[in-house]
Amino acid sequence: MASRRSPFAFVALFVVPFGLSAGAAYTVRSGSSGEPVVATQTIDSTVDTAAPTETTAPLTLETAATVVETTVAPVSETEAPTTKPPTSNLPEAPITSEGALLRKLDDQERRLFDAATGCDSLGPASSVVRDCETAPSSGNEVGWVSMDDGVDVIVRSADDGPDVWTVVLRANAASSRPPLLVDVTGDGELDLLVGWRSSDRVLGVDVVEFASGSADVTLHLSLIDGRVSAGDGSLEAFTQIADASYVRWRYTGGVGKWTAKTKAVTDPPGGQL
Repeated sequence: MASRRSPFAFVALFVVPFGLSAGAAYTVRSGSSGEPVVATQTIDSTVDTAAPTETTAPLTLETAATVVETTVAPVSETEAPTTKPPTSNLPEAPITSEGALLRKLDDQERRLFDAATGCDSLGPASSVVRDCETAPSSGNEVGWVSMDDGVDVIVRSADDGPDVWTVVLRANAASSRPPLLVDVTGDGELDLLVGWRSSDRVLGVDVVEFASGSADVTLHLSLIDGRVSAGDGSLEAFTQIADASYVRWRYTGGVGKWTAKTKAVTDPPGGQL
């Protein structure tokens, strides 16, 4: 087993010559409020130089006085970053029917409503009818028929008889949800909203206005991650412009004279289409 050297040998050679000083001081600076608190402590390091006897216990060296500095950075409380919607360079609201999916037919088709078969009688014979709805508007009856392969917009004039409906618009794509008959323009008459969602999260919306037994698409929207709600004479449409930002277009007017107010939002409500 290896032998240990007595600590006394180190005392005699190194510590004793320097241990005659009266003491050594060390300073600890600390503080969390920014103003340091200074505390000074004196450590007695005088070593007895009398010759040891056989019964004297070995001398234990205490740790030499050392100056220790501890710097505590003041705690900075900052608010977590929040996502704010942009306030400039917002996209302008489209106010035309360009890009509409509903188109006028070259040759108008007529359907004879049969109460026994209901909606099926208002769709083309080659299609599977999903649903339909009719309501009075602009002095006539108006409505829609949704099918697996498209949407027909229909009107009924008193001049044509009680059960004869005319197809005035058609889209060769199935709507994502049932269309809505609602007053969007604020003129007290019903309008029609039809929506289609594509695989890339884009919602296409056609707004149809009725007049004198006819129908026209007066507004078409293409909305990324779109949401649409309508009623009370207005239409609200939301489209995504960034990861967590949307722009809201609030439409009023109609009859080819749409106006829109633009606002940035971060939490749009769910839509009806």
